[in-house]
Amino acid sequence: RLKFTDNTAIALGSGTDLLMYHDGSNSVIRSGGTGQLQIESSNNTSIVMGNAALSETIFKGTVNGAVELYFDNSKKVETYNAGLKLAQNLWLPTGSGGAFFDDSIEAKFGIDQDLKIYHNGSHSFLDHNGAGNLYIRTLGTDEDITVQATRDLYLKVASGETAIRANANAAVELYYDNVKRIETTSTGASITGNLAVSGVLTYDDVT
Repeated sequence: RLKFTDNTAIALGSGTDLLMYHDGSNSVIRSGGTGQLQIESSNNTSIVMGNAALSETIFKGTVNGAVELYFDNSKKVETYNAGLKLAQNLWLPTGSGGAFFDDSIEAKFGIDQDLKIYHNGSHSFLDHNGAGNLYIRTLGTDEDITVQATRDLYLKVASGETAIRANANAAVELYYDNVKRIETTSTGASITGNLAVSGVLTYDDVT
């Protein structure tokens, strides 16, 4: 066994490019010369970082395979052939700036990617295409849902037919089979077609 006192370095390279030493508090491997500091593994083996007994893994990198990151010996992040996997949650703390997606890059949800959120450069989309229905809901007490537009608001069905149109500073329109039947006006409402009443129709005298 070779013993070196604190701050006595092992120097490698003609220009002492690589130093290894203990400074009294920390152990240091320092590359200060040309090129990179490389840690290499051959024959399709892995590079593992852990505690002294290697009973807890911190990092594992496999040749031709995944790179894995651990927390308290539990794998949390893993690369794979199509990108990155998270074992649990992704936390973006206050001040982190949020998550950013370029145009036409989709945020996908569900095993079969049933729900997608994206911006195509011109418009923003929330697309559902899979099992079940799309629900937008509140689950607390006395909570409302507000949909706000700077101009008009459309509710469409059957792949594009208008059901409701709310015009800014103007009429709210109701449609039947994509044909407008009722609209509000500045003085009341206007009906296109017939008005069928199953009960009693009450109205004030008109002067």
